[in-house]
Amino acid sequence: MTDPPHVNYTWSIQESVGAGKDVVMVGYNYFEFIDGLTYLVNNNYIQVSRIDDAVNRILRVKFVMGLFEFRYLI
Repeated sequence: MTDPPHVNYTWSIQESVGAGKDVVMVGYNYFEFIDGLTYLVNNNYIQVSRIDDAVNRILRVKFVMGLFEFRYLI
């Protein structure tokens, strides 16, 4: 999303979460994503309610799929 790539990773996090992305698959450098998201939430760039909505949707899908019925399969 930025040019050159990775020049403003925090902005990329803010834009992707704001666009409705609920699941972020971070490969090897997940600490940078967690730090960036935490910074954005703590400084009110991203509302906690947005994170709550994403978690709610993810858990709802897992529940509908039956992933919580057999606890040893999770």
